[in-house]
Amino acid sequence: MNKNKHALHSLKIGDTIRFPNDEFDYVVRHVGLRYVFACSDCGCYYTIIDKKDEVLASTTMLFEEFANFTIEGNAQKLEILLTNGERELSRKYRDTFQAFNLYKGKVIKA
Repeated sequence: MNKNKHALHSLKIGDTIRFPNDEFDYVVRHVGLRYVFACSDCGCYYTIIDKKDEVLASTTMLFEEFANFTIEGNAQKLEILLTNGERELSRKYRDTFQAFNLYKGKVIKA
């Protein structure tokens, strides 16, 4: 039996992720093999989507390091650090794809 793929698996650059009760929309800035990075227009708020583990989370990386995806090259550097295990996704600030559905989160295609 084929399981339907969650909308967060098929994000593309420019798509928008919207969480209810959040004042910011998160625009996809980077799509890697495993990770998708999205941030607010100002770059101050972000989420990382792990397509393998099906979680949305922040990272242990400081915002001043590579977590601001409006800066050229930051997303690519962070993808490498996460893949190599030099940085991890937060265990405290994370949600599952299922929780995203329960919140009635939306994906708005570019």
